[in-house]
Amino acid sequence: MPDPMRPIREPSVAGAFYPESRDELIDLVDGLLEQAECKLEPDRELKALVCPHAALQYSGRVAAEAFSCLKERQVSTVVLVGPDHYIGFEGVAVYPAGAFRTPLGDVWVDEELASLFLEAGAGVRAAPEAHAREHAIEVQLPFLQRVLPRAHIVPVLMGFRSRSNVEVLANVLSRALDNPQVVLVASTDLSHYHPRDVASRLDSRIAELVRAFAPTSLWEELRSGKVEACGGDPLVSVMLGAGIAGAEASRVLRYGDSGDGSGNHQSVVGYLSAALYRGMPPQDAKFHAYAHELEPEEVETLLQMATAGAGTAPDAPFPVLEFRHRTDFLRAPGRAFVTLRNGGELRGCVGYVDAARPLWETVVRAARAAAHFDDRFPPVEPEEIPEITVEISILTEPRPVRKPEEVTPGRHGVIVTEGRRRGLLLPQAAIEFGWTREEFLDAACRKAGLPAGAWRSGARIEVFEAQIFQGEPGPSPLNGS
Repeated sequence: MPDPMRPIREPSVAGAFYPESRDELIDLVDGLLEQAECKLEPDRELKALVCPHAALQYSGRVAAEAFSCLKERQVSTVVLVGPDHYIGFEGVAVYPAGAFRTPLGDVWVDEELASLFLEAGAGVRAAPEAHAREHAIEVQLPFLQRVLPRAHIVPVLMGFRSRSNVEVLANVLSRALDNPQVVLVASTDLSHYHPRDVASRLDSRIAELVRAFAPTSLWEELRSGKVEACGGDPLVSVMLGAGIAGAEASRVLRYGDSGDGSGNHQSVVGYLSAALYRGMPPQDAKFHAYAHELEPEEVETLLQMATAGAGTAPDAPFPVLEFRHRTDFLRAPGRAFVTLRNGGELRGCVGYVDAARPLWETVVRAARAAAHFDDRFPPVEPEEIPEITVEISILTEPRPVRKPEEVTPGRHGVIVTEGRRRGLLLPQAAIEFGWTREEFLDAACRKAGLPAGAWRSGARIEVFEAQIFQGEPGPSPLNGS
């Protein structure tokens, strides 16, 4: 007898998006998987995949590249996150129990993990009815059944676009990844019904942002209409959730469009597959900002990235560039300040002391903020960029000191904190102004809006060290010169 508490969701698009015959479906999926090459090394800890969800005759080769990464991995549950195409609803709809059926059999829901999603509240609810017609998750299942026949699933659909939904779901997705045998899948197609050259231009930008692991920038550009993806919210949520759970890098596996299957290149849909993984170097002594001596190529790359950031308008797309020398150290989380000068005059100085992003991205963001958002100066004008000198300071992790005598001007930068007031000075400031230790600490207090000498009466003192290097004035790599 059917169990109403564990319903079977019957196939919705069998015979349309993929063959209805079991044997034909096996032949098709196995053939696609045999052509795919897993482009992710076995020692990378896979956190998430990005897959298209069109009919397999159009998007199957792109999807197979993603699912091939699951071969021989210890994965017990796959959380499938897709968009709603049919009914429209607020919030996030979870299929809480039962199974999804395909011609290859039933794929059962991981009910325990599904309950974790339902505990999130804030619009996340059990809504199996929302899944009845939806194909975005169903078309992933034949691949999953051939690669991981014993795996369970948690089907999740996102309704109307909402930043709060994205953030809520990202947090619960990150919690799902506490189990190392869980992998996320973002189900999305890209641009729709443009000529191939237009689609390729739009989709290449999404590929850049995925490759650069820049979900916030992706969200901003999706919302502004600069790029297109019918599963944009699922993609951003999965990237954010995977990042919270420790994914540190992304690899684009394959791109294609519907014209590859139909032969029609005048109106195509774009498809992308990618893998999000943990595999960057640990934050140990080997990659300590002061212990690691930057290679000339790394210095060159960071200077180019800083110049790109400074030369980008504040409302323009985040400059995600492809550089040959994006090394493990540049991909590891890092702290940095960027100082801009024109003819020796300071034009901006902004940075980040929390290692929240890869070092290369920290530098780009700091440079753009220094050019446009340092309230002490007017924004840098585009015509100034060829005259701007960029100085980058790569910081060690700040550490508290017990005695002011532990501060060495010229070697240490300082952070003085009291309550909500905080003042930071880079090591080079003491050299530039010839300050003594006491003068250096007094200056940091004044920068925090505290009385000079507050460091003597209980304000917290932290120190850090820095590698400092400069670039000569020159053109931005964004302007093509």
